[in-house]
Amino acid sequence: MLITQLKVSGLRNLQDVTVPIGSDKHVSLFVGNNGAGKTSFLEAIHCLATGSTFRNSSIKHLIGRSDDAYFIHAKAESSGAFSETSVGITKNKAGKGEARLNGEKIRTQEAISSLFPVMVLEPGSFDLVIGSPDYRRKFLDWGVFHVKHEFWALSARYKKAIKHRNALLRKQADPSLISPFSQQLVQLADQLTFMRESYFQQLKVEFEAVAGQLTDLENVEMRYNRGWSRDLEYEDYLKVNFDKDLESGYTRYGPHRADLVIRASGLPVKEVLSRGQLKLLVCSLVLAQCRLFERNGNKETILLLDDLASELDEQHRNKVLHELVQMGRQVFMTSVDLNGFSEEILNQTQVFHVKQGKITVSS
Repeated sequence: MLITQLKVSGLRNLQDVTVPIGSDKHVSLFVGNNGAGKTSFLEAIHCLATGSTFRNSSIKHLIGRSDDAYFIHAKAESSGAFSETSVGITKNKAGKGEARLNGEKIRTQEAISSLFPVMVLEPGSFDLVIGSPDYRRKFLDWGVFHVKHEFWALSARYKKAIKHRNALLRKQADPSLISPFSQQLVQLADQLTFMRESYFQQLKVEFEAVAGQLTDLENVEMRYNRGWSRDLEYEDYLKVNFDKDLESGYTRYGPHRADLVIRASGLPVKEVLSRGQLKLLVCSLVLAQCRLFERNGNKETILLLDDLASELDEQHRNKVLHELVQMGRQVFMTSVDLNGFSEEILNQTQVFHVKQGKITVSS
């Protein structure tokens, strides 16, 4: 889905903002001083698409100080379609809310997320290469979900099963009580791992190809760690390690410990690369996932680029943007000014000015 209009109210400092998005431009650029509300607008799109912000903020900090809830409404359409889709969500400080799709209440975020395959590049995206495995798992799983929508439900069932198993392990419960949850984990682990590994094989090819285009690094490679030893099936692994899990009070290994391992010339990238080089690898990951979405039939990925200029020089910034424009993606990005953007990019950009939570179209 391509967003044609976005209304936001009560999210951080955005109050009753309505932004029309032209269909003749690939890129929407939001320009303004720090704290003006540029990033908040990107957050609104991310909240609509995923149900959460990309910044480490609790719901009470996401909602404006004088507000009880935030409200986000989008009008969207598919390429070549004549019908318009209406999507709206609202959420209060307790985390409770409501979502509607074409006026009808919906029960799960999944219905909206499947329409908006959003990808984000922001200062915190460095965690994709230097942070904990949790960031990379979420990145991988977001990609798998948009190829196999059933992945979301399977993942939720796995998380629920492991929560119950860990609770019983902490209580030192009788093994007969733990066994049913162990069996459930085995069944779900096989399905989740198969989907992840199938998707990863495609992602690996795209990532290494894009990294070769954007960087001058040699021998960049990515491997998938499934979360437990490849010498054992997961059922056998849980049996062999049951006593250790019981002693630890939690399930130590499994799909919940999966990770993407990125190396350059055989060494972990976070140990040998500069900040600029690391950011180019993050860009490569995001662009690779976009390419993969397109290969699997989803050509309407939405890119959110917050402060792309940070750690990237003008040449590499425009190289990344050129690649995005060539792909025909809908791009929303922020900057404090127009400096450093090539004429090619600006000719395909709709510019908005942001000041004190208000957004206006540039003349």
